[in-house]
Amino acid sequence: MSPRLEAGNDTPLPDAQMLAWWALGFTPRVACLEDAVVLEWQASQRLFGGRRALMRQLEQGAEQAGCQGWGHARTALGALALARTPRPHPRQLDALPLTSLSALATHEATLSRMGCRTLGDVARLPRDGVSRRFGAAVLQALDQARSVAPEAFTWLSLPPVFDARLELPGRVDQADALQPACDWLLARLGAWLVARHMGVRSFTLRWQHDGQRRDAARSGEHTVRLGTATADVVRLRRLVAEHLRRLALLAPVGEISLHAADIAPVEACEDDLFLAHSQDVAWHADAWQTPACRRHQHDALTALLERLSVRLGSERVRTGQLQDDHRLGLDQAWLPWAPQGRSPSSNTPGVHHGLPHPAWVLPVPQPLHTEQDASGQVHPLYHGRLALLAGPHRMDTGWWGLDAANDAIGIAPAPCAPTS
Repeated sequence: MSPRLEAGNDTPLPDAQMLAWWALGFTPRVACLEDAVVLEWQASQRLFGGRRALMRQLEQGAEQAGCQGWGHARTALGALALARTPRPHPRQLDALPLTSLSALATHEATLSRMGCRTLGDVARLPRDGVSRRFGAAVLQALDQARSVAPEAFTWLSLPPVFDARLELPGRVDQADALQPACDWLLARLGAWLVARHMGVRSFTLRWQHDGQRRDAARSGEHTVRLGTATADVVRLRRLVAEHLRRLALLAPVGEISLHAADIAPVEACEDDLFLAHSQDVAWHADAWQTPACRRHQHDALTALLERLSVRLGSERVRTGQLQDDHRLGLDQAWLPWAPQGRSPSSNTPGVHHGLPHPAWVLPVPQPLHTEQDASGQVHPLYHGRLALLAGPHRMDTGWWGLDAANDAIGIAPAPCAPTS
């Protein structure tokens, strides 16, 4: 895969680094070769559904990453030569032009005057004469591309902590104007997380002021916390946008960086055996009850709570938590939602009331009107006739406190519940 890089630079630029990190999510054998990223994927075919499925994922990902070209061959130099050749390129390596290999591209003019137009033409020349006139590097590149000589690479490894920096092209006075720079950093964070097979739980944005104002600090930082570990870049971008809209800069910013060390494994969706994500769940009766869909619904709810807690304030976003109390109205408390806080489904262990208690009760009980049908049976009314599903259950509670009560509860669905 050939990203947009400066030729001749041994140190991979950020675009190549992001592409290499993304490729590490498919195989641990990834290296930078000249102006491209090469990977050995032979041992990873079965993990991604076979050769065709893996190649399709690699090609789609390379195209989305903005690669100029990609190719696959038995050798790394052969794949690089195919990636440099405009499509549709020849299927045979010997039919590729001289510019596809860097060792031959420097001698293209001389080789063209000798009647050589392709790699195969150069390979058919006498080897002793080619070595004396053009150097041993030309023969070595040809042999390695044609799988005659072995290739050796230094495989890339991931840093244990993500830390990326970006120098802004100009001064930024408003915090929301930092969104494009944050998107650039988050894209690289997402590639790093995919390669680590992890999700981020919190990260810190740091920025440097240009120093023109003496009364302002030279740097600042802001920490973004998430409800669950995730590697979804779209979710991270939306959450960062909410934070930036409510952030005030003390001085113009000239440089920004992102630091992420709080990571955790992402729960794998092992429940897609019978329902793939590409299928339309609306056509399946039990689709919304599958573990995969419940997981997606939980992630969507968590992402919504993250943004609302930033937009409205953490005190205005509350979640219900069960309490170790069997009394009606006291068995649940509404507490401020906090990132990485315990969800209502994982509250105090051992709380089993046995009865379907209401989630909340009115401060003052409201009497229900009743009506009598033709058979003489009395039915309670609340926006229509109620059909009793459970109960009534009578409980005498609070005998040890001042809130003694004698309650009777029943469970019945309302035909038309009010919306406010």
